[in-house]
Amino acid sequence: MNFHETVMGCRFFEHQLPQLIQSIQGLTAALEKPPRAAVLPVEPDPNFLSELYFGNYECGVFKQTAEPNELEQAVKRAYNTLAETLPERNREELEAYLDAAAERNSDNMRRAYESGFRTAVQMIMAGLSRPPDGQ
Repeated sequence: MNFHETVMGCRFFEHQLPQLIQSIQGLTAALEKPPRAAVLPVEPDPNFLSELYFGNYECGVFKQTAEPNELEQAVKRAYNTLAETLPERNREELEAYLDAAAERNSDNMRRAYESGFRTAVQMIMAGLSRPPDGQ
């Protein structure tokens, strides 16, 4: 009697072998498809990369809110108090100073953003890469 003619052989060829083949095919398919490097908890905005690339992305911390916060109100009060005590000529100088300071602050924020972005990308790449041997 041959193996395929026995009850065990029949069970093997009719059930176990097909299941084994399906499992191997599933493993092969899984190995051929590269895994995602990272899975985010939320879906990104479809325009995120283009907005970021063209410099139009504005992160949440810098978005304008409907009502100014306490710090903004304090700055406005201090400015109004100072402007009321200055003669007209000095008010123009104060405005020129504020414009120059705002431009400097904007440049500092741009450089800080660039630095933070580079750091974040380095952190992501370091976290996704394989650690060097021995670590």
